[in-house]
Amino acid sequence: MNIADFRKIMEMFSEDDEFLDFTREQFVEAMVTIGATGSRGEFGQMFDRIDVTKQGVVNWDKFASHMLLEFYEKDDKVKSTLVPHWTELKVLSTSVHKDIVQGVTYLKTNNRYFAISKEGSITLWTPELKLSRSLKTATESCRTKDLWVTDFVALPPPINKVALAFTSKEIAVYDMSSKIDFNTQYKIIELHDTPLCMDFWLNSSNSNDAILAWGDVRGSVSAINFSSATIALFERPAAPAGGKQDPCLTVKLADIQSGMYKNAKFVKHSGHSEWVRQVKYCHSLECFLSCATTNTDSLVIGWLEQNSSTMRTSKFQISQGINAFDFHPSLNLIATAGVNHQVSLWNPYVVSKANGLLRGHMAAVVQVQYIINRNQLLSFSKDKVLRIWDVGLQVCIQRLAGMFPKTGDVQSIMYFDELRNKLFITFNYQITVMAMKAENKDRVFTHDKPVTAAIYNSTYNQVVSVDQGGTMAFWVLDTGQRVKSNSDIHPDAEVTALAQDASGTMLYTGATDGTIKVWDFNGHCYHMLHASDTPGDIGHIIPMKRILIAVGWTRFVTVFRDGSFKDFHVHPSDWKGGQEHRDDITTASFSAPHTLATAGYDGEIILWHTGSEQVSRKLVERAKPLKRGTSLTRQNTRGSVASRHASTSAMRKALPSQGSQTNAEDGMEASYTITTIEFLEERKDMKEIGADLISCGGNGWVRFWNSHSCKLIGEFTAHPHAGSIIMAVDPTNKFLVTADVDGQMRSWIIEDYNMIAQDNGKPNTVPPSMICHWTPHGDSVTTLAMCQRMEKTLIISASSDACVVLSDIKGKVLGTFGQEQHWRIEPFIAGIDDDFTNTNASDEEDFVREETVIIKKDDDWKPDDRATTDPVNYKVDSWSTSLLGQRYQEERKQKRERKQPSNIPNLPYLHWERTGAPPAGPYNALVTRDLDNVDQLKKPDFMSNPHKFFGEKIDDVVSTSNKLPALSEALKHAFDEKSLFPKFILDYENELKKGQQPAANNPSKRGSLAPTRQTSGRRTISKQAQKTTKTSSSVRTTLVE
Repeated sequence: MNIADFRKIMEMFSEDDEFLDFTREQFVEAMVTIGATGSRGEFGQMFDRIDVTKQGVVNWDKFASHMLLEFYEKDDKVKSTLVPHWTELKVLSTSVHKDIVQGVTYLKTNNRYFAISKEGSITLWTPELKLSRSLKTATESCRTKDLWVTDFVALPPPINKVALAFTSKEIAVYDMSSKIDFNTQYKIIELHDTPLCMDFWLNSSNSNDAILAWGDVRGSVSAINFSSATIALFERPAAPAGGKQDPCLTVKLADIQSGMYKNAKFVKHSGHSEWVRQVKYCHSLECFLSCATTNTDSLVIGWLEQNSSTMRTSKFQISQGINAFDFHPSLNLIATAGVNHQVSLWNPYVVSKANGLLRGHMAAVVQVQYIINRNQLLSFSKDKVLRIWDVGLQVCIQRLAGMFPKTGDVQSIMYFDELRNKLFITFNYQITVMAMKAENKDRVFTHDKPVTAAIYNSTYNQVVSVDQGGTMAFWVLDTGQRVKSNSDIHPDAEVTALAQDASGTMLYTGATDGTIKVWDFNGHCYHMLHASDTPGDIGHIIPMKRILIAVGWTRFVTVFRDGSFKDFHVHPSDWKGGQEHRDDITTASFSAPHTLATAGYDGEIILWHTGSEQVSRKLVERAKPLKRGTSLTRQNTRGSVASRHASTSAMRKALPSQGSQTNAEDGMEASYTITTIEFLEERKDMKEIGADLISCGGNGWVRFWNSHSCKLIGEFTAHPHAGSIIMAVDPTNKFLVTADVDGQMRSWIIEDYNMIAQDNGKPNTVPPSMICHWTPHGDSVTTLAMCQRMEKTLIISASSDACVVLSDIKGKVLGTFGQEQHWRIEPFIAGIDDDFTNTNASDEEDFVREETVIIKKDDDWKPDDRATTDPVNYKVDSWSTSLLGQRYQEERKQKRERKQPSNIPNLPYLHWERTGAPPAGPYNALVTRDLDNVDQLKKPDFMSNPHKFFGEKIDDVVSTSNKLPALSEALKHAFDEKSLFPKFILDYENELKKGQQPAANNPSKRGSLAPTRQTSGRRTISKQAQKTTKTSSSVRTTLVE
């Protein structure tokens, strides 16, 4: 509902400045009458939710209160289910780390990110991720080449230290308060076993109370509890006479156990049978959590006990063990990263069964971490897939894959800085980082989850879109109205691809589990195609006349023939051409009648003849060069997946190791990647004259090829500072549209571009004419589609920000599918819609070209003539003449377009005195006014003259009361005491009589007090007798009545 609907409802409840009460039937009829969105059944359910007290009526106060509470609940749910948007993945370029990075954290002491690798190399990064400092650490106990750093932990302020664990069975504590030196202050030596992981906890209310814990290779968890951590971790002995004290204090673990250091206590438990992968102290539970990759003791909780050096343990048994875990103190949940591909949620007090299972990963989960303020969970698996989960609903709200470095088997560490919204993931020696973008709550969303694909269907004039959650929606192109939607089209996997046949009557969807489903527009699934027996992303689907082609992150072409479409489950056939690609296939395109083009991650484009299924040509001019000593074996792609994975494994071994390459080579490798290829169907007859094939991909490059001569005709950088781009070409081949990972789009005129190759044989590097640039999305654009409507060229763009936007070729956004207000496509107007001179392309004329700065030599430099002729008025224009000024202007042009702020009229909190509306809040739409003056009340007529209304005056009414008869008059039958009273009452009365006789006959003894005592006794007996008689008579009267 919008504000207009609420105003109608408020008017519905009000009549003559008074609010009415509605019954259930009246409420439903009134809601239907005012045209509110919903059915009668939904309005009835709304009435039941509002009328919680079951009074049978509702009014405006109840309705407004209910809607406010409902909106508050929705805000809380949206906060947890809000899909985060990320910036482009950035690789921190440094040559300091030569081995696996063991961890990344943020040091509050010097406001730096701290990273350390296995060989002992340390790097410090500023919050802007610029390298601030690098150094090398070592220990004297063994040689540097034999030393490994296994883990580290930061000791926060006011301690300001860092503890490192070494394979030499020692822990060194370094001082971080000095910005110059990196000195060792303490060494804990002679540990029982080699420490593998560490954790440090500092009491927020008492900074002297701290705990240092570590797990070792024997499966033990040890901890030292410090009672004066701020003053000194360990007490230093007195300096020798006449000598200097060593700045590094060496502490033996045996001395700590024996109690030599009064401010340090040692506790331990041996709960694991294998290496401890992670350890963490939980203050809210007063216990230590640790994990291992074993079945019997996967997760162990060590409970602290007073005055004991050992801990009581509780063990969780998880199949195949776990690699890591994290604890949420508010939810009291432990999240475990399972080797069995599952993320489990555990209550620390229930070891028998998990609270929830988060399924979706196709490989072992290696890292998990909570986002505390969003109640979300990050999980990263071994196949380089990052998932974000809603912990409350226990569903995956986002999946990120294909963006991380394409390497072999790596070790990864994940760290999310929640305060600065930065996510660090390491891949051996590489450190990558993504930043979470700020949320825009006022944005209209087409889907609930990131949109993976969108296409235009000319048969029904509809746009079909799918998201990662498996929801397929249908929209009217002319208005943006939603027609229908199908949910859970792939219940067990995320949807990655969408295509349609030539007739526009059948739809094809591909998912991450390697399956393809065939649908009609009524939502009926006809077939399920199994591209592989093991999970694998379907990247592109091409339906053809007699076959269907599917590719995606494998080196093979998967084919399904018409003869196989007899059963519901369809398996692939043999592709006769075998394996020709050296790397995974990323995209494909088809040109009738029989040309298929496939492009790979290494930049190689292969043209196939679909009739013979053999390679006809290869375009390798911009492909990654093949290393010496590597050879490719031609293999046949069988329908069985075993042969595919065997050959894929062999190919990965044949290619050079990624870990031996430099960071510069990694950047070059990303530039080879091809994300989209398209044939220019209008240039089929050009043969070897000009370009008839376009490709785009890494580093923002767009390349024009001649598919007949296998020659590169032209290339240019459409988005110079973008990591990767996608593109689309209109049906007439006049326009090209490109989009990058930041949501920016650009349109180009290519009607006459690269029609003829240059005479010198070199590619043309001059870019085509750019029409405009605009930013309709806040995240990466995943799909582009172009269509013709009302003689206009329209662009459909889908993005990871869960939006599908319709724009025209001049960058005007017509609307977002899913918005409440419908749009209208205006007819084409000659001279206006085809005029591209008034666009914003001129603002970035220099931006789309190569950034080359020509530096003049000193010998050629000459002063400006105006400096000598008119030195008084001459001013140096630093913006155009200096390199710094030119560079700054270029950086300004690279920023995305932003709307200038403007005044908003009649804001409630500024003009509330004039308008009379409340300043702000949820009741600013309610009408408030002063109460009417009340006249002197008159006594109603029925009170002044009651005889007119009640027949007779109240004073004349004589009150009469009936007198009850006497007991003797009403008694009709005689009775005796034995039949009337119970036996125990008669016995009690006899006992009293017997007790009175000895008291009356007891003679008084000597003395003058005898008469007084007799009198007192008689008075007492007399009172008791009277009381007994009275009790007996009252009991009789009660029984008679």
